[in-house]
Amino acid sequence: MKSVEDVRNRQGNEIPDQLADSVAGQNILVDLRVSELLNTAAKLFDRAFRNPAAMVEESVQLAQTLQQIASGDPTWTPKRNDRRFNDPAWTENTFYKGMLQGYTACSQSLQNFAEKAGFEAKETGRAKFLLG
Repeated sequence: MKSVEDVRNRQGNEIPDQLADSVAGQNILVDLRVSELLNTAAKLFDRAFRNPAAMVEESVQLAQTLQQIASGDPTWTPKRNDRRFNDPAWTENTFYKGMLQGYTACSQSLQNFAEKAGFEAKETGRAKFLLG
C-alpha cells in the first residue's frame, strides 16, 4: 500500500478520494466493539419504545417521501462515493431507479432517527453505523 506522502508527492499534494475513504474507514472501525454495538442497539430499541413520537415522526416523513417517489418525483440519489450503485441500470431502469430512491429514503430516515435519539456524539455514530 502506498503511503500518504507517496501519493501527495505524485498527485501534487492532493489526496485521492479512495485513499481518504480508506483511511477514514479504518478510523471508524477502530472505535467499534461488539459489546458497545450491542449496548447501542439495546438503547436504540429502548428510545424507540420510550419516545415513540420521534419514530412516528420519521415514519410519517418516510411514508410521504415514498409516496413522492412512487409518483415519479426523483429526489433521492445515492451518496457520491457509494460504488454499489455505479451500474447504469440504477439510473436507466425505472424499476431499479425506484428501488434505489426508496432504499436511500429509508436509509436517511433511519439516520434521522439515530440523530433524534438524544445520544452523545460517539453513541450517535454507533447508532448510525448500526442503522446504516
